Amino acid sequence: MLFILMLNLMLGAAILSVSAKAAEAKEYKAAFITEIENSNFNPKVILACKKQAENMGYQLEVKCYTHEEAYERCAAEILLKYRYEIPLLGISSERTTCGIAR
Repeated sequence: MLFILMLNLMLGAAILSVSAKAAEAKEYKAAFITEIENSNFNPKVILACKKQAENMGYQLEVKCYTHEEAYERCAAEILLKYRYEIPLLGISSERTTCGIAR
């Protein structure tokens, strides 16, 4: 009974840790979107964001789109890839969170 309790406790802690890491990745994505929007899609800022994401263990992809109608409007699709791992269960995959910068 004690073994099952300990296993359950360790599994619960691992799942909480993974959930916290996923939430952290989503917060970083939101921060990168804000930074890119505030810089008006400056390529140097986008490159700096990619390097910063790489240093944190993420992979950031930015796809910029320009629409030329009456006004020139820009938008960017932001994709942040991160690892989703629960070693106790042998689960390991790459997840992506995405957003739009306008």
